[in-house]
Amino acid sequence: NVMSYLTNSGLPAAIPSQSAGANGGNTPHWKILFTQSYDTDKWSLYVAEHWFSDGYNNHNAIVCQTACPLPTTNYPTTNYNTMAGDFWFDIGTTYNLNDTLQLYTKIDNVNNSHPSMAVLLAEAGNSQQGYSVNSSLYPVLGRYYHVGIRIND
Repeated sequence: NVMSYLTNSGLPAAIPSQSAGANGGNTPHWKILFTQSYDTDKWSLYVAEHWFSDGYNNHNAIVCQTACPLPTTNYPTTNYNTMAGDFWFDIGTTYNLNDTLQLYTKIDNVNNSHPSMAVLLAEAGNSQQGYSVNSSLYPVLGRYYHVGIRIND
């Protein structure tokens, strides 16, 4: 939990910046990772749940659509500033063929979670082109699969 994350450059007339809850950065108010596993001598099962809270793109942004004040570096104007949190989960298994060979499979982002259009617009600065996503928070690849063999010496 990040309750406050205030940055101040210390320069005269500088405006402190609050980053807690800014999902456009890397500091949502809440970010949780739960993991569970069940292991036997022959096989294992692994589940991980990822979640972070709703937030903002920029705490200092002024949300408006008409009659907006002139934007400044410290107080930009935007149409969208609320950014939804997200939840997704991963699941994986292993199977030991013998003492040295192990088969494994994993599915990341099983529920195929992806950022909403509001997130894309907020992070693109409200332009309709050049969408980007904060990959340190949101799953950006969609659902993907891993299959392989591990060799243990």
